[in-house]
Amino acid sequence: MDELLQYIEQLDLRFSIEPNPENPNQIISKIYKSGEEVGEMHCFIIEDALVTVGKTRNAKKMEVSGINVNWITIHDGHKRNGYGSILLLYTLNEICKINPHLQYIILDDDSDSTNKTSNIYSSIGFESSELVSIDMHSARGKTVKLTGPEKQLYIHTFNENVDILANNLMKKLMKKLKKSKGGYTSKIKYKSRKRLHKKYTFKSR
Repeated sequence: MDELLQYIEQLDLRFSIEPNPENPNQIISKIYKSGEEVGEMHCFIIEDALVTVGKTRNAKKMEVSGINVNWITIHDGHKRNGYGSILLLYTLNEICKINPHLQYIILDDDSDSTNKTSNIYSSIGFESSELVSIDMHSARGKTVKLTGPEKQLYIHTFNENVDILANNLMKKLMKKLKKSKGGYTSKIKYKSRKRLHKKYTFKSR
């Protein structure tokens, strides 16, 4: 995570994260580019997060303490730069460090890309909290998993994999900048560049 933070700092990105004065359980985080606000995220710390624990016929619903991601948005003119993924990963990491008792992160994803592996939430490990999911084959022969909009992420799994997630995200950002005109990749040097090309696998719960 430290390497990602150093990298985005050189891109002149900054963050702010603080509780809502009127509701301390609501956390508001923002991301800035060259001093201009480019995105915002709202979430709540709750004690009754409804999650699915277990698999198949042994699965059951439980209420646990956790984080409810209310919404995240990147302003027009700044989309498709990876800012949403950066803000999401940074915010969740900071909240989890301050609140080690939390168990799950939950959210409702009503976007058109909810069932795609490239989805912003799926890319960092969120899974459907539905008890039933359906695998279907698309016209191109690819398997598509259809689930409901409710997603969840076990915080212990997130904490174990946060450095892997950060490195994967940094690789994507570097690739985007390399393709763009006047990218930053030629100006930034990394001692651990070889590590970024290593294939990572998630640790299971």
